[in-house]
Amino acid sequence: MSDTSSRGPAPDSAASDAVVAEQRVRALFDHSPFAIQIFAPNGQTRHVNRAYTELWGLSGEQLARFNVLEDSRLAAAGLAPLIRRGFAGEALTIPPMRYTPETTPTIQGGRAHWLRTFIYPVTDHGGSVCEVMILFEDVTAQQESYQLLEQRVAERTRELSSLLEVSRNVSATLDLPTLFSLILDQIKTLVDYSGATIFSIQGHEFRILDYRGPITRAQVAQLRFPIEAALANQEVMRTRAPLIIDDVRADTPLTRAFQVIADGQMTTTFSYIRSWLGVPLLVQGHIIGMLTLDHEQPGHYTPRHADLALTIANQAAIAIENARLFEQAQTLAVMVERQRMARELHDSVSQALYGIALGARTARALLDRDPIAAIEPIEYVAALANAGMAEMRALIFELRPESLAEEGLVVALTKQAESLRARHQLDVQLDLCEEPDLPLATQAALYRIAQEALHNIVKHARASAVTLRLCAPTAQAPLLALDIHDDGVGFDPDGAFPGHLGLRSMRERAAQLGGTLAINSALGCGTQIRVRVPVAAA
Repeated sequence: MSDTSSRGPAPDSAASDAVVAEQRVRALFDHSPFAIQIFAPNGQTRHVNRAYTELWGLSGEQLARFNVLEDSRLAAAGLAPLIRRGFAGEALTIPPMRYTPETTPTIQGGRAHWLRTFIYPVTDHGGSVCEVMILFEDVTAQQESYQLLEQRVAERTRELSSLLEVSRNVSATLDLPTLFSLILDQIKTLVDYSGATIFSIQGHEFRILDYRGPITRAQVAQLRFPIEAALANQEVMRTRAPLIIDDVRADTPLTRAFQVIADGQMTTTFSYIRSWLGVPLLVQGHIIGMLTLDHEQPGHYTPRHADLALTIANQAAIAIENARLFEQAQTLAVMVERQRMARELHDSVSQALYGIALGARTARALLDRDPIAAIEPIEYVAALANAGMAEMRALIFELRPESLAEEGLVVALTKQAESLRARHQLDVQLDLCEEPDLPLATQAALYRIAQEALHNIVKHARASAVTLRLCAPTAQAPLLALDIHDDGVGFDPDGAFPGHLGLRSMRERAAQLGGTLAINSALGCGTQIRVRVPVAAA
């Protein structure tokens, strides 16, 4: 027997294998999850698979006359150059594109799809393109998920940016009416409302601090919300958490209480309210009030709205508490200043008036029996009157610091010096330039520095003479100069001493002007304070 093991397959066997291979390729082609379209080198459609027909709604017979190289829609979409490159033998991947029902009216009943496209040229042994396969991968689900994620990221970014802006704005003011208005304006950028109210708790009532919405101010001023009747507000207070009412016209215990408070005005004054959101204003676990939002659409508010409103309310509560503490501090400061003024009036003007009265009585008694002797008490009365007038001018200036704008820094320093001479019998020497052209804030800061320095001299230095000098900037010395020198007991500037807090405030005022404050002093050698302010600050 001859050996046939090394011989090739018989012709019938080779043909059979080729048929099987073609059937396998055909099965793969027909059952591929990718939509496949096969083109001749001239751009005419040869075959499409089942996935293609299902995706586009077009069969191979319907595409018999379609030429991909001549399609105007592909050219308008900018795809024609890429397709030509594929037909020239280059494999390409086209990123996902959105095919809309307008451009492809048969695609899956008109639903828009995102498709990633692959172009594969098939070449013969000589390298010539004999067919071109275009595969379409449906990535609609992934693309829509990605777009939804991008949308959510954009929303969260916007929310965070808005919250940062809200935080920055509400912390920028300590005036309560301005703050209330700002809170209601800012919250609308994140949580829409038809009406919004800020309440405080006073006694047995919720008191309206500010309101935005269709109700007039006159109507708002007449509204009263007793705590015992406002069950929704009570629930917010009890839980210290947001509360949403989807429809205030529903029949529940909370909505019935809401309707009772409305006092028959649910279809008139409060007709715009359908959904309601209440959040507490909390400071360190203590509830100081409430923020409520109303909307004309039922079911408008969501837990996300509640979270955003609570975040803003937490920031607002801290800002409101800070503003209240600031108001209290201002009130206390006014009381302290009034007490100081009362002491000043008692120690200076009242004493002067008492001396004037005593001197006048003495002079009156001497006029009849010894007119010449009456001259001395009369002169004493005149001196006391002048001293009292100087003291009153200084005190009035302190009560009305805005007179700096009218009279200027030089006049203010002169009045302060006159007060020291009259009240404390100090030898105050003035060397003041002409009124410099300074902003009011700079004048006020320099005046307060000089005032504090002179106050420390009177209180601690035990000085007999003071020199106060103000020099305007020049080309040679481009700094505004304020010098205050006394011949008192001096002190160690680096040690602990009475009045060190005043010196710190003086340094801070100078620094705010971009300037410096230097202190030269030693025990027994007096004190010199040198303030230098740049011309730019002035």
